[in-house]
Amino acid sequence: MEEGNDILVSICCVAYNHGKYIEQCLESFVTQKTDFKFEVLIHDDASTDNTQEIIKKYEKQYPNIIKPILQTENQFSQGKVRVHSLFNFPRVKGKYIAMCESDDCWTDEFKLAKQVALLEKNPDCTLSFHANSYVFPEQLSHKNKVYRPVKRDGNIYDIKDIIKYGGNFMHTGSMVFLKSALPLNNNIEWIEKAPVGDLPLSMYFALQGNIIYCEDNMSSYRVFTDSSWTKQKKSSLSMQKDIYSRMRKMWEGFNNYTELKYSALVQNAIKEIKLNQVKGIVKYYLTKLRLLR
Repeated sequence: MEEGNDILVSICCVAYNHGKYIEQCLESFVTQKTDFKFEVLIHDDASTDNTQEIIKKYEKQYPNIIKPILQTENQFSQGKVRVHSLFNFPRVKGKYIAMCESDDCWTDEFKLAKQVALLEKNPDCTLSFHANSYVFPEQLSHKNKVYRPVKRDGNIYDIKDIIKYGGNFMHTGSMVFLKSALPLNNNIEWIEKAPVGDLPLSMYFALQGNIIYCEDNMSSYRVFTDSSWTKQKKSSLSMQKDIYSRMRKMWEGFNNYTELKYSALVQNAIKEIKLNQVKGIVKYYLTKLRLLR
């Protein structure tokens, strides 16, 4: 840690029109039980609902923990899509960074303590992640379920595992990683231009060292909420086409970055993207047909 800085973990969170959920999210941060100090770096991108009012309330209650940036003009619409890289990561004081989106939340008050302990005991690891629950909107008939990575001997994974399982390997709210493992600059194109943030970051960390898994289910991942990745991905055919195109470019960029070292696995990942795109188109038209009946 820097001299005079006793913060061990910086929690990074981005918000936009999540007034329904953000109080639960922030509460899950401030109730963490640790023997170390942590901070919450939250960036709100000019929400038009009551999100900023809720953030201000928590800032007033926890002035030494909650450290917001409350935008008056939406940055995403101006092309500043890497919000963490631009506004949160540069002000991190902790040795470790924990991630959580404002429509998600943590469900274990010892989450940070457990993950930091794992990383401290395993200095060869750059990142820790854990099991989490999928939470669906009430109007959908889906049952909530627990997501865990594919079983293997031990709890250590590497870059080949992430390439093989791609975006289904871990979720943002489960990630705690070393600040020192972040890219030294924000000019790695396959990271910065990807349509998602957690997958390319976890891939980069796995190039720097191993990653370690905690079996405990310690967070909730909401799907199909307004402005969420899961909802955007299914919103229109043009959106789907753009997302899948950018995902292919991400994998191609990663392949070149690693000098084709993992090319066979990458090609399988690209094939999976093409298959998912076809499935997405079929589901889109089936939904349209049902609505016309």
